[in-house]
Amino acid sequence: MTSQKGKAYMLFIHEGFPFASNLNQLPTMYTYTSQGHVRDAFWDAFPHHWENEKKRKSITKGHNAKTAECRQDFVDFIDQLERNGEISEALAQRVTL
Repeated sequence: MTSQKGKAYMLFIHEGFPFASNLNQLPTMYTYTSQGHVRDAFWDAFPHHWENEKKRKSITKGHNAKTAECRQDFVDFIDQLERNGEISEALAQRVTL
């Protein structure tokens, strides 16, 4: 047990990572932490979009080259990840196809 500014904290080792017993001190752990991870998860979740965009040769041409259906599903996917706490709000704001 360690004391910091009059508060007592107990550290536990969980799979090699120290967690504080005070719930307010727990680090936020996100499932996806980079734009690449989010894009990979989207393509895995929507393989029909991957095949369609690959046929159109628009995979590397940017967000606006994708079909409207693909972009809408991506936005919904990002919103759902943020609501579930799987990505940060900052990552949700900056991630693009």
